[in-house]
Amino acid sequence: MKRYWKKITALMAAAAMTAASAITVFAEAAEEGKVYVLPTLQTSSASGQLETLGVNMQVVFSDSQLLAAPEAAGWAENQLPVVEGAEWKKVYMYRNKEASKNTEFSWDMAVENSTNWIKVAPFGIEEGKLTHLYDFTIIINGTPFTGCKLYGGAMGEYETADGFSGEHCMFILVPQGYNGDITFSVYGNTLSGNSHVRNDFAKLTYQVSGHSRDEAERQAEEAKAVPVWKQDNKGWWLENPDGTYLKDTWYQSPESGLWYYMGGDGYMLTNTTTPDNLKVDANGVWVQ
Repeated sequence: MKRYWKKITALMAAAAMTAASAITVFAEAAEEGKVYVLPTLQTSSASGQLETLGVNMQVVFSDSQLLAAPEAAGWAENQLPVVEGAEWKKVYMYRNKEASKNTEFSWDMAVENSTNWIKVAPFGIEEGKLTHLYDFTIIINGTPFTGCKLYGGAMGEYETADGFSGEHCMFILVPQGYNGDITFSVYGNTLSGNSHVRNDFAKLTYQVSGHSRDEAERQAEEAKAVPVWKQDNKGWWLENPDGTYLKDTWYQSPESGLWYYMGGDGYMLTNTTTPDNLKVDANGVWVQ
């Protein structure tokens, strides 16, 4: 199963407040509602140079809005379009206003079995505004769902009951009932020369949907299920570990990420249109 990662860098300003007890975590799965401390950086323009000041960002993740002010409730979700046969998966991230002031972070959005990500708007979420960022495709059991979307926004005017604000929200439109793995990972930024870069050693991942398996377990499970390419004078097919073969379905190579269609007789289609009206080239690759 293929997971597609979108890598985007974001900067959110904060204001003033303090946090309660916090848990320091690196490269681990974040739990709903807990406070985490993420090593990051703060920049200063006083000397005209970028400086690392050793700031730790305090964050909380949730799958629902935590803002205390009633007038702020639903400010983002109310802007989402209703799409028949689809549903929105959502994640909110809050930062402690004082402890996280002027900190920078990078984030990844991983969506299982997704492909063909197309940027709709330049990334630069404005406070209090929801932005349609990407369109993409998810393929489930060989069937492409081309209506997937990623929206994002930020709200810094209101605080949570615990004094956290700077609400950073993401909404992912997927087929109704989809429960593939979707993860939202946040990295504390660091400096390399005068460039801000993602610190892979300072990472928190929140599971938006899917399973709670760790990456090693996931990779071992996926390796067992990977079919093997076979060829004869007629063409190529994919043989499963149990001796059966794929047919009437799409297959995405875990190595290259390319998609192939296996016909009713099990052989890979080439230079033609698939039953769901998509094109494959002479090598059998889906022409996106």
